[in-house]
Amino acid sequence: MGVFIVIFAFAAAIGLGVFLNLNSKKSQPIIPAVNTLTDADVIALAKKNHEGISVAALCLQAKVSAKEARNKLEELRQEGILYLNVDEEGNEKFKISDTSLLD
Repeated sequence: MGVFIVIFAFAAAIGLGVFLNLNSKKSQPIIPAVNTLTDADVIALAKKNHEGISVAALCLQAKVSAKEARNKLEELRQEGILYLNVDEEGNEKFKISDTSLLD
């Protein structure tokens, strides 16, 4: 009879642990990204930097990941707002297409 009580207590402890683990995952808050790049932010930076803006420069100035910076620059390039310029040294810089915005 003592063996059955031990087995029952062990099974109840495992079941309780699984239940608490599943419930704790449901209650964790989802934290939204604090820094999100807008088209206007990137265009303003590209306007300010006449020589173009690199992925690294956008990453540092906007405090976002390099992946997010590259994705936003590529998105604006595909829309024709920016164009990609590669210099003799192989440096990639995105420049603004609308030259009327340049001072």
